Amino acid sequence: MKKIVKIVAIVVAVVLVAAFVAPMLLRGKIAQIVKREANEMFDARVDFEKLDISLLRHFPNASVELKGLTLVGVDRFEGDTIVAARRISVVVNLMSLFGDSGFEVTKVILASPAVHAHKLADGAVSWDVMKPAEAPAEEVPAEESAPSSFRLSVRDFRISDAAIRYEDDSTNMRFSTAPLSLRLRGNMSADRTDLDLRLTAAAMRFVSGGIPLLSDAEAELDAVIAADLKNNRFTFSRNRLRLNAIELTLDGWAEMKDDAVAMDITAGCDKVQFKDVLSLVPA
Repeated sequence: MKKIVKIVAIVVAVVLVAAFVAPMLLRGKIAQIVKREANEMFDARVDFEKLDISLLRHFPNASVELKGLTLVGVDRFEGDTIVAARRISVVVNLMSLFGDSGFEVTKVILASPAVHAHKLADGAVSWDVMKPAEAPAEEVPAEESAPSSFRLSVRDFRISDAAIRYEDDSTNMRFSTAPLSLRLRGNMSADRTDLDLRLTAAAMRFVSGGIPLLSDAEAELDAVIAADLKNNRFTFSRNRLRLNAIELTLDGWAEMKDDAVAMDITAGCDKVQFKDVLSLVPA
């Protein structure tokens, strides 16, 4: 009996050591592969400072962490930083890696991301960075193609201290906000689920046609949204929206069809005082 206990203890110790050492040995090689594949996928330069892989930090889940990520434009947007993030963390259920039902991502965290979206006067946009996929040599009939077994499930998505900036030279429109925080929870692999959403945004600025419409405004949204993910239809359930001192409730639905968005949303408010409306007017 003592020998069995000793053998089990040795096996456990070996597994723990392997789980600790293997990511350290493979980290550099994996980082090179990720950078190479990303730069082949995007018409932009992708770089990051460090990649960490841990099998113990969230055991029995595995975690992957990118630090100092940057996505920099090329050609007409040469030198423009489209996306940057201090840290991106992804936690994956280890057992889902060995099944055929898809990867179960339990948590995704974006810490201090910065996004700069720029549209030029001629309609060119900085975020169109995906290289076009190569057409297959021979089209395979839909009935003969095997369905993909890949399915991504995310249950907890968070953004903290984000900075968002949008510029449209064609309409002279500008929008920015910082910091922005977002927490989204729900079973995003199900056909239907309730999405628990909480969003806060500060220092919101909005300029349209050169006229400032918002300056240093604050927004807060706390909502539960009934999501029909199979048909891309979202219906507002319990919710509260605050814009500066004005509090609203939203009712209705939104549905995404191809490249268009159809919606029927109404906003209700119990009472609004003049000073509340005045808080939205830029000085």
